Amino acid sequence: MNKDEVFTAIVGAGSSGLAAAVVLGRRMQKRGIHKKILILEKQDSPGRKLLATGGGRCNLSNRNIQEHNFNGDMELIHHVLEAFTIDDTVSFFESMGLPLREDYTGRMYPYSERAQSVLDCLSMEIGRLGLKIHTNRGVSNISRDKDKYLLETPQGEILAKNVILSCGTGASPNLGSSTFGFEAMKRLGISFIPPLPALTVLKTAEHCALKGVRAKGRVSLVGDGHIIADSNGEIQFTDTGLSGICVFDLSRTVSEYLKYKSIGGTEYKKLTVSADLFPTYTFMELLNYLYGQKERIKSGSPEKLLFCALDRRLAHALTCRCHMDGLDISSLPKWALKKLASVLKDFSFTPVECTLQSAQVCSGGAGSESVDFRTMQVKNNKGLYITGELLNADGICGGFNLQWAWATGCIAGMSIDIDFA
Repeated sequence: MNKDEVFTAIVGAGSSGLAAAVVLGRRMQKRGIHKKILILEKQDSPGRKLLATGGGRCNLSNRNIQEHNFNGDMELIHHVLEAFTIDDTVSFFESMGLPLREDYTGRMYPYSERAQSVLDCLSMEIGRLGLKIHTNRGVSNISRDKDKYLLETPQGEILAKNVILSCGTGASPNLGSSTFGFEAMKRLGISFIPPLPALTVLKTAEHCALKGVRAKGRVSLVGDGHIIADSNGEIQFTDTGLSGICVFDLSRTVSEYLKYKSIGGTEYKKLTVSADLFPTYTFMELLNYLYGQKERIKSGSPEKLLFCALDRRLAHALTCRCHMDGLDISSLPKWALKKLASVLKDFSFTPVECTLQSAQVCSGGAGSESVDFRTMQVKNNKGLYITGELLNADGICGGFNLQWAWATGCIAGMSIDIDFA
């Protein structure tokens, strides 16, 4: 086997790894320094997860980046967001010829609204800098070798002065992700919070045959009768549970509960996911609406009371939840309408599983205890840098996680001492 000696090895050609390569390559080109940089990607093409973001449109950042949009190590999050802002992201991409557009919510997209444009601009800049992405070259192990790092790959060993670990987490394995980064950190003695699925669908105990149905509303996490968190948006029903951005934004908390039976250190005996399908109506306003519908429609199956407001399949599921099967609108007692109004305000489900297969990111990772937030360099491991999802920070939907990737990748690329032999 050959042993390749390089200045820097970047493990993973995803968002943060590509950003780090661009920044490091530019610095070296500007100084006229020629040292070998290897960008290693185990898949047959780079940026597969990037191409899937935002439904292929690539919501690459958000004008309204704030610390409260993130969970995890807040000290790390504070310093990274302060060091690399949304304006820095805009400048970074515009410097590569990628025009951006912003929607009314502040979400940033490539002007083409095609994720491929983002990957193309990064790839072309990497090519312009004389660098190459080595695909189908995964790293199976990383170890210390005196003042360098030994990387094992199927094509041979690599001895690197610097390593940027940017290989992501086990979220969305269908897009090529794996748990290698956490395994490598464990072998190198780097402490981290064990990862859990975040931004993922929820599998629930209740199945309502509502696959494909969507409804606007508010979703709340209710622990032992108390609302822990909530989110507004479009609720998507699947064949096994719940999905949609508002559900994704609460899923990390569900993952924590399912793993530890506690949230933020507080134990809960029971956690439910409650969907309020009429969040702009009070209970009495909704009950009066149902009374009015009963007077207008007169007779028929109870689900007809909701046909003017909700998808028919959803209306059927709701009336079934209220045990109205076989009843006629004309004979519905007041208690039945009150029960229906209650379920419309609290269509509840019991979460039973959050999976990495459908997760966009993971919670957990290395925090400020292990990583210098000014450089992304691992403390007591000179030359080793960690970026992106491997750090203990995860954002809500809306471009926040990609902002984190660009920020940490660029900081790492900026921090490597290019004069160091």
